[in-house]
Order: sequence, then C-alpha cells, then structure tokens
Amino acid sequence: MMSNGYSSLLLGAASGLLMALSMPPVPGGCLLGWICMVPLLLAVDRASKCFHSVLAGLACGVVFFAACTYWTALVMQHFGDLSMPISVLIAGLLMLYLALFPALFAYLAHRARYSLPEYWLVIVPFLWASTDYLRTTLFTGFPWCLLGYNQYSFLPAAQIAAIGGVYAVSALVALGSCFVIWIIKRDSRKATSASVAIALTLTAGALVIPTSKHASTGRSFTVGIVQPGTPPLLEYREFIESAMQRHVELTKRLKNTDVIIWPENSLVHDVALFPFFRNNIGDAAKAAGAPILINSVEYAGQDVFNSSLLVFPGGRLSRRYDKMHLVPFGEYVPIRRVFFFAGKFLREVSDFSKGKERVLFNVHGTQFASAICYEIIYAGEVAAFVRDGAEFIVTQSNDSWFEGTVMPYQHHAMAVFRAIENRRWLVRSTNSGISSIINPAGQCILRLENGRSDSVSAKIEPIDSLSIFARSHDAFAITCVLLSLCVAAPARIKNIFHRRLRHEEMTPEYKRRLHDG
Repeated sequence: MMSNGYSSLLLGAASGLLMALSMPPVPGGCLLGWICMVPLLLAVDRASKCFHSVLAGLACGVVFFAACTYWTALVMQHFGDLSMPISVLIAGLLMLYLALFPALFAYLAHRARYSLPEYWLVIVPFLWASTDYLRTTLFTGFPWCLLGYNQYSFLPAAQIAAIGGVYAVSALVALGSCFVIWIIKRDSRKATSASVAIALTLTAGALVIPTSKHASTGRSFTVGIVQPGTPPLLEYREFIESAMQRHVELTKRLKNTDVIIWPENSLVHDVALFPFFRNNIGDAAKAAGAPILINSVEYAGQDVFNSSLLVFPGGRLSRRYDKMHLVPFGEYVPIRRVFFFAGKFLREVSDFSKGKERVLFNVHGTQFASAICYEIIYAGEVAAFVRDGAEFIVTQSNDSWFEGTVMPYQHHAMAVFRAIENRRWLVRSTNSGISSIINPAGQCILRLENGRSDSVSAKIEPIDSLSIFARSHDAFAITCVLLSLCVAAPARIKNIFHRRLRHEEMTPEYKRRLHDG
C-alpha cells in the first residue's frame, strides 16, 4: 500500500511539473501540454484505492501551482512588507486551495474508472474541463493557468475556444494525454479515434485562422497604446509629475489615431476633482487629436473605485467603468479576521469597492469595453461585455509589480484567448509590458516587450457579430460539470445502497428470513 501511495505521489508530481513547463514563457511548452497529464492518468489507472488517486491529483496541483503562482509570495514580501515565512505561508495556503481542483479531477477519474472501466478515459477530457470551470467560478474564482492556456502560441489548437472557450481547449489537450495512455495500453481502436478527432480539430483550426475577421462592420479604427515603464507605485509628487510627463510625451508621438489607451497604474486620482490630472490629460488628448482611455482611482463618498474613463480633447469626461471583479489580497482582503497575523500587509492592501454595472465606451460610433487587469482572465465576464455590444476589447494592466517573474507572460497568454473566444480585436496596454494588439485569431500583430517604454498604434476592424462562445454563456463548460455530477453521483448512490445492504445482512430479522427460506 505504501509503495502504491509513493508511486501516486511521484506520478502526480511529475504531471504537475510537466504542466508547469507547458505554460509560458517556456519555449515549446505547447508541445508538452499534449502529454503533461500522462503520469497523472497512469497513477489513476494503477491506483488500488481512491485515496491514492486523490493523492496523485493533490501532488500534481501542489507542484503545478507552486511553479505558476510563486510570485504571489514575492509580492507580499516586497510590497506588503511581510517576512518571507509569512509570505510563503499565505501563498502556500492559496496553492493548497488550488491543488484541490486537480485532486477533485483525480477523484472523478477514479470513480469513472470503476463505473465505466472500458470508457473512463473517453470522459477524462470533460472531467478536467469541468474542474477548470469550477476553479473559475467558485468563491469568486482564480482561473490562473487553466490547462488550455498552454496552447496560446499554437493557434490551430486554440481556435476551438471560439466554440467552447478555453475549457474546450483544455479538453482537447487532455485528449492528447488520453491518446498516449491508449497507446500504452495497446487499445488501437480508441487511440485511432482520438488521433482522428485531434487531427480534424487542428485542421479546422488552421483553416479558420485566415477567415477569423468575420462579419466586420467595414469600418477602420486606429488604436494607440502607451507603455510608459513607470514604477508600479507612485507615492510622491515628484514621481507623479515625472510619470505624467512621460505619459504625455509618449501620447504626443501618436498621430492619426481614433483612441489612445493608457495602462492601469497608480498615476491618476479622481480626474474630475484634480485639475492637474484633468488638464494634463486633456491637453495630451488635444495634441494627439484623440480621446484617451485612462485608468484612475475614483472616489464616491466612502467608496473608492478602480476605474476606466475617457478623457476627450479639452478635458471632457465620459461615463466611467468601475472594476467589478477585484483582486483578492490586492484590491480587497476577504475574511480579514483570518489573516490577523498579517496586520502590516492588511494595512498596505487597497480597500476598493466593487463596481455595479458594465459600461461600454463609444468613440466615433464604435463601442468597446475595458476589462481592467485581473478581469481579463475571466472568460465569461469578458463575453458578457461582447454580448452587450462591445466591438473590440481593451484591457489595461499594471504587471510591473511582478517584473522578473512568469506572471506577465502568463497574463498576456490569457488575454490572447479572450480575442479568440469572442472573435474580437483585443488591445492590451500595460505599464511595463507586455502590451499588444491581438487579432480575432489570436495573432499578435504588435507587441511591446517587458521593460520597454514606447507608444505605438495600429488599425483594427470593429466586429459586431457574436461567436458561438459569446452566445452560449459557458454552455460547454456547464455541460462538462453536469457530466461530472453524473459520474460521481451513481458511485455515491451505489455505495449508500451497499452499506445499507451490509447493515441489513447483519440484523437478526434478515438472518431469520434467510433461515425460514
């Protein structure tokens, strides 16, 4: 039993490592994505007890999330002024929570193996997709590095996201690992079926890339982005003035644009109240001949919002959008009492209020939405903006907090999928990189790397039709969750039935009936 447990741990950890290596910025990681689940599936296939399968899933999750979210501890230490042990403890709790989802997958896969021994691998891709969706939605969600994101650079595989979202790509990639297991088990019929399904999906994806700009409105729209390279936190007047000057200089370089996007940062506060901000930004807009979408800390009574709004030439302001999905432990602290030992960190964390409604911006008759930083990783929330009428998507971010880690690369990869899912152009402006303009097929036609300070522009085409994913309200992922419930429930009902039967067999009444025969 011990050897089985150790084997499960090692195989699960191996899968976690392969999953981590499949994610950006590892070169060629997309290839590893197709086999990264093989050790975990071998552990489930060999497990004599459900506990061993769950142990493998937990080990997979711990290794994977330790490699992909380690930067949370560094940020808490450097910017929250916590000791490294306390930072590691808090980050470790997050990693353990996230590891529960691969453990849940392993549990479901183990149940499927006993309920459907000949076909359990057939439903494995859908089981994994269901846990990806649950990680996105439960307790406000944290959908960081969902399995399908490792295909952000292999666009033929990523195109199925326009039908089922990143969850469909997760299922497709998981099918690749199932194919390997079938080869190992010499099940040629299922291996052939899997290879055909994968080949057809990749072929269809490759064919759709050139035609992805479907149903364009026919209008040409030029967007400029500013990447200033300023520090992540601007606390003193001289730093604020210097940062504003840098933003204005880069903005004035842009000519013949319809709108200019500034990144999320700590530069602007209540633009309507403070003339310094309003006048400087209004003058920059006038010099560039285009409105500027800014990010600003806005105040309304006791509430403080992380907001986006347009500043037109001369200083006129648009209606603002207040960020609706706040960053836990970054923009607010849930269950503060639990983290009493991190008082200094709690005082440093901003206490923002949650926005109440989605807002679209309109320039020259073209509507667009801004997903502020963290919001871009939520597929369903971005799709809701598109259903409301957004003809392209903007995301403003400040990833300079995480410079030198894997975070900016992974954050950018997730933004690529929002363009594919919704068949929309996506414009990403960040404080220090990676800024980009991405077409509806997920191709980066323009990219500013980390550490670069510059401003650039490009033409995009607004689109007003809806992709299948945008229309479907996560239908594929929800179907996967329902399938998972069907897998888990029969096993549970069967266990209850057998326990009652065993209990009845022990009663004197049962023995008497048996004797009377």
